[in-house]
Amino acid sequence: GWRSVKYWKGRRDNGGRGRTWWQSRLMVGRRVLNGLGGIIFGFYFLWGFNYLRQPIADQLNLTLTAPDLIDLCESTERIAREAAQLRRAIPGLSDADTLAGQYLPDNQNQLIQDAYQRAAQVTRLPDLNRHVTARLIRPGGWMLRLNIAGIYNPFVGEGHVSTALFPTQIPFTMAHEMAHGMGYGDEGTCNFLGALACYLAEDPVIRYSG
Repeated sequence: GWRSVKYWKGRRDNGGRGRTWWQSRLMVGRRVLNGLGGIIFGFYFLWGFNYLRQPIADQLNLTLTAPDLIDLCESTERIAREAAQLRRAIPGLSDADTLAGQYLPDNQNQLIQDAYQRAAQVTRLPDLNRHVTARLIRPGGWMLRLNIAGIYNPFVGEGHVSTALFPTQIPFTMAHEMAHGMGYGDEGTCNFLGALACYLAEDPVIRYSG
């Protein structure tokens, strides 16, 4: 910082060469960009270690097996029945209605955070107790153009979710991005934790989304 101030004032460096007004300011700009680049590189390098953490299946002592066609069909039928029951539990929504944005709770963030508190008790994973929020981005169509529904920005500590998604996708996507903020890098792990949090939520719309 002190060297940048010296260049900004146009003083001579140790070599004795003078610098013009523009040279001094270009030198300051280069030093600022170098510093920011170092911070960004260091942060992402350290953030990458989240992808090397112990797999969630090992943490929860789960035995994973490859499902066959019968397992997939049975799971699909079971989930379809549960989804139909949850949809009927949404107040004011009839079978003929489309689940539009007005059915989404205003306090989605808090409800999902509360659900993660329950998930922390069920799984005994202390990371799920972290306070992470997710913000809805308007307009959100540009995110879908990039083939992403949401993204977690570690520099601000928030998840960002596109409002261009169908309403039933938004709560689960918020929960998914929150899982990233709790230190989980793997996409499959965040899908699992996001679905678990939605399943444990009090609001039927959030449970239906999961």
